[in-house]
Amino acid sequence: RCVPQQFAVLHDPRSAPYLDADGGLGCPYFHQSDFMFIPTRLARQFTEIAQLLMEKSVFLECAIPQIAKMMLEHVDGTEVRTINLCTTWNGTKRGKSLMISDCMREEELPSMYHPLKVNLLGERVWDDVFDFVTHRNGRFQNIDQVETF
Repeated sequence: RCVPQQFAVLHDPRSAPYLDADGGLGCPYFHQSDFMFIPTRLARQFTEIAQLLMEKSVFLECAIPQIAKMMLEHVDGTEVRTINLCTTWNGTKRGKSLMISDCMREEELPSMYHPLKVNLLGERVWDDVFDFVTHRNGRFQNIDQVETF
C-alpha cells in the first residue's frame, strides 16, 4: 500500500524539488501520522506534496511521514515534533480503558490518547475519563478504577 504508489510519486516531475540528492525519496523517519499541525506559512508546500501523494494513492500512514521528511529536508523553517502518544495495536486493549490505564502508569503522561472512541465508551464514561486523564479529578479516584469501565 506504500511502495508501488511511492514509485509513482518518484517518477512524477512535480516531486523533483523534494527528492533526495540521489533522486530518490529516501525512507521517512517519522512515524506518527494521526495528528499534525501545519502553520499557514508552510501550507502551500504541504498542500503541494500532499496533493501529489494523494493523486498517487499513497496510504495515509505512509504519506504523512513522507511529507514530513520531504518538508524537513527541502522547505526552510520546517520543524517536526512528536508527542507522547498513548496507543496500542493490542486488540484486547486498543481504545479501551486498559489502554488508558497502561499509558497512565508510564513515567511521562501522554499528550494524546488514540484511538479513544466516544461512541464506544458512552458520553458519561467519556466525560469521566477525560476529567481523570486531564485533571486527575471526577468520578475516578485512581488509575485502577479506570480499568473497570
